[in-house]
Amino acid sequence: MLLSGGFRAGKTIAAIIKIITQHLPIPNNEGLIGRLTYRELTDSVQKDFFKLLPPEWIADWNKSEGNLKLKNGTLVMFRHLDAVSEFELRGMTLGFALIDQCEEINEEVYKTLSSRVSLQHVDARQIILTSNPALFWAYKIFKQEKLNDPNYEVIEFSMLDNKENLTEDYLAEQLSRPEAWKRQFVHGVWDENLLAERAVISSEYIQEQSAFVKVPISKLDDIVIYEHPDYERPYQIGVDVSEGIGKDFSAFACYNCKTKEQVCAWRGQVPPEVLAEKVTLAARHFNNARIVPEVNGIGLALLTKLKEKNVNIYRRKIYDKVANKNTLALGWKTTIATKPLLVDNFLKYLRTGALKIRDQICLNEMKTFVYTTDANKHGMGAEQGFHDDVLIANMLALYELGENLLTSMTPQPWRIGAGV
Repeated sequence: MLLSGGFRAGKTIAAIIKIITQHLPIPNNEGLIGRLTYRELTDSVQKDFFKLLPPEWIADWNKSEGNLKLKNGTLVMFRHLDAVSEFELRGMTLGFALIDQCEEINEEVYKTLSSRVSLQHVDARQIILTSNPALFWAYKIFKQEKLNDPNYEVIEFSMLDNKENLTEDYLAEQLSRPEAWKRQFVHGVWDENLLAERAVISSEYIQEQSAFVKVPISKLDDIVIYEHPDYERPYQIGVDVSEGIGKDFSAFACYNCKTKEQVCAWRGQVPPEVLAEKVTLAARHFNNARIVPEVNGIGLALLTKLKEKNVNIYRRKIYDKVANKNTLALGWKTTIATKPLLVDNFLKYLRTGALKIRDQICLNEMKTFVYTTDANKHGMGAEQGFHDDVLIANMLALYELGENLLTSMTPQPWRIGAGV
């Protein structure tokens, strides 16, 4: 459960009440309450906790260790998360956890704590987080990836929900601030508009594309299929390759070159040889589609595997200084010079209304694709804590489309929709 809201909205108090009423009464339960620094922990969440906890419940309070033992055997551990080691967290088995102001900690701490909420005799295991509205890893998890997952819940607060506990002059001061500030920190509105000033893709285009999102009609292995292949049309696949297992995702997307409609999508974490198998499967299914793989870094390993498959690979023009002439090289290479070309081409399709994106993940990534000074992102990329692999795959799939891509369109019986 994530409690998000403006300043002084009462999020921490609500989380503490939930823990006291629902988790502490369970005999022999174990839980952790944490915030980034020791001072923040003791001055805010720990102080509020002891104000609300019935004193007669306490069996022992070891302040120096931060361990509270209740008379029913339940243990509460207070930890400041800038000093606690991953080894210590991994040694815990918890029934509940609370991370206050989770925007201050990194995602790995959240993931580690989540994996430790596994105390067997407790049915109502739970991790609770509080945050102010900000675009960080919790937004990605709770508002995008797990939006419709019943195991994840977001409750949003406004400062005005807690106005009975705030002075009139404090409220008047906050309400006199600029509209953008009030929207975020008074009313607690938590959406992608927080990135509006740095957004590469207009929210208007994203809204227009949301009308085209659809449920897949089938799967080819684990590749989602949105349309059956049209054997009179060429197709193109864009492939974005991750830097390795456990980091970003690899992804690919395929488009009908004539209609500019997305026909398939895939995202996952696999080594280059497995990714090459999946891309080849999709390419053969869609009329020997031309493949546009990004060849930066580990993309070269994918390119090597694709060449072994004898598939149709995109060739880019490069200038050969030795021969003093233009030549062709396989794959797409992203640089500070080429990335704007890729993005501008994608924006052109959005402006003309010629595009139909079917994948909701792509739309989510469009919302957090921003101008950045991060050298590794060549001027544009995902906001820190977010992904852009699916979006880049879609951009690659739409680069230099044309009827000249048509090569082999012979139907094969194993293809979905082949009609044989």
